[in-house]
Amino acid sequence: LENEDIDVVITDIKMPGVSGLELLRMIKEKDQNLPVIVMTGFASLETAIEAIKQGAYDYVTKPFEIEKFLHTVAKAVNHRKLEEKNKQLLENLGDLNKKLEEKIGQIFALGEVTNIVTRMQDLDTILQTIIYISLEITGAHKSAILLLDRISKEFVVRYYKGFDSQLMSNLRIKLGQGVIGAGVQKMKPISRKIIEENHTVLSKDEVDLLGESEFLIVPISYLDNIFGILIVADFPPDRSVTESEINVLNILSRQASIAINNHYLYQKLQNKYLTTLEVLVSALEAKCRNTKGHSYRVGIYAQKFAQFLGLSSNEISILQRACALHDIGKIVIPDYILSKPSKLSDEEMEQMRGHPLKGVEILVPLGIMKDIIPIVRNHHERFDGKGYPDCLKDGEIPFLAKLVTLADAFDAMTSPRSYRKILTPQEALLEIEKNIGSQFDPNLGAKFVKFNPPLIT
Repeated sequence: LENEDIDVVITDIKMPGVSGLELLRMIKEKDQNLPVIVMTGFASLETAIEAIKQGAYDYVTKPFEIEKFLHTVAKAVNHRKLEEKNKQLLENLGDLNKKLEEKIGQIFALGEVTNIVTRMQDLDTILQTIIYISLEITGAHKSAILLLDRISKEFVVRYYKGFDSQLMSNLRIKLGQGVIGAGVQKMKPISRKIIEENHTVLSKDEVDLLGESEFLIVPISYLDNIFGILIVADFPPDRSVTESEINVLNILSRQASIAINNHYLYQKLQNKYLTTLEVLVSALEAKCRNTKGHSYRVGIYAQKFAQFLGLSSNEISILQRACALHDIGKIVIPDYILSKPSKLSDEEMEQMRGHPLKGVEILVPLGIMKDIIPIVRNHHERFDGKGYPDCLKDGEIPFLAKLVTLADAFDAMTSPRSYRKILTPQEALLEIEKNIGSQFDPNLGAKFVKFNPPLIT
């Protein structure tokens, strides 16, 4: 049974050494579906019936007619073949169901990515979703997206899952160099099979990245522009990349490229809007001797203070934009109030205090730089809760808004005002020190005094 392909077993009930029933039991332990025909005399008919109960296909009583015997054998053989065919059909059906489930999963996953891209969610959300879907579709254990630095022409890791964190932090892939860099430049997918067919060899660094199992690398490109790379590695053992998986990952990479291209276009549009608004603020300040260059100086003070505090480049970038636009709301305040040489009336002061909210009203509909909105809104709040417009206090005030408050106050005190004299930097710092815990955050106020900014003229 182990070494031969047997269609049917014919055995007598009574045999020397081992009985037919014992043989039947041994056969059924090895192969439940192998048909067994038992032969018996009239005297042992009950035993034959017992054999049927134990799994025999049929029995033949002796003496028998050869035609009936051959007919029984033929039926058993046909039964065996039918069983095998049904088994194969079930296996094929199982494979088809599995492939169908995979296809449905792929279609669902691609639909999910398409929805995310069309909803214009932020780039980070889209790229993270693509990472997870690439793993789900392929069954691989590692995935990474690298974006091209247009200055260095190197691909740098943006997101990853499954890879070693130290490897990812140090990873740089030069466009056009090595198997990966050269392959991506040609905008073609790369897999182990493709590399072997082209008789190319991975470098040691590439082997360290991709390991010994199957992998798939697809370029993230839009038209003729290469934006990045999608790497999927560490496939299950003995798994090759299928044509279907290549097609799906190509679609994923195209979705990523659309998202990245939209992101870059959106950034350009943002910058144009912001530049226009900054020009408006500069023009507004230029009209008034008291405020000329104010936003620029506040931006410099805030930037240098942020560097003194060790803030990240991203936080400093947000801070610079916020400072440039922190008084954008003043464009709706009448010129006579902005340039009034004497103290403002209560009604005029009320209008002046409305400029943070007016600034928010200008910026929000544009949908740009959402991170600067809280700073523009809350740069006149006080630590004791007596500021405006929201009367926030202590930890309720956004951290970067507290920095702008200090820079704004320092410039206001050290710049000419028609209604009071200019303070020296040391006098302004002394004034800030006096108002720590009331107007200014104690921790940041003390650090600003220690920072001791050089005067900008």
